[in-house]
Amino acid sequence: MPGYRPLRFNRLDVLALSAIILIGVVHLPYPFSGDQALFTIGALKMSNGAVLYRDFWDLKQPGLYGFYLLAGTLFGFNEVGIHTFELLYMAIFSLVLMKTLKTYYGNPSMAAVVPLLTVGIYYGVSGQWHLTQLEALVGFPMFLALWYGTGSPNPNGRESLRFFLSGVMAGIVVLFKLMFLPIVAAFWLTTLVDATVN
Repeated sequence: MPGYRPLRFNRLDVLALSAIILIGVVHLPYPFSGDQALFTIGALKMSNGAVLYRDFWDLKQPGLYGFYLLAGTLFGFNEVGIHTFELLYMAIFSLVLMKTLKTYYGNPSMAAVVPLLTVGIYYGVSGQWHLTQLEALVGFPMFLALWYGTGSPNPNGRESLRFFLSGVMAGIVVLFKLMFLPIVAAFWLTTLVDATVN
């Protein structure tokens, strides 16, 4: 698979990750808006045995409720708990971006700038209504679906595992929102066209 080497941090990596975490920590006590409060109440009901679409109804797909359920179970069904889990999730996303993109850019230090310009900006411009919304959360599995689905052929012959992982990540994306399936399909179509041409 692409980029399987131990992650080594340089000063720019540490500085970028620290900046993201610092900006994220400021957002931990932000109050919920209507959507986040609804998702938290639904997840709390699910933690007590309620079943989504049977015991309570929402048009949203189950991925978002699964995220809130896991966040609330680990850190508490309140603003700080849900936002703490989101920050942990986004910090892991930042580390994945750093690791996978080290070999993508000619200058490996550029990989530290990417999470700062994506996750860092997300936290920098987000108000209480924007936090823990599915459009931001789905970026992590969508990136992995792209990374595993469109990477160059692996000399170890692990293409089938890579494409399987791309499919798993695409499944997670679809659990968040079915409307994102055409985007993931475009990733795979690009790979198919590239394989056919080459």
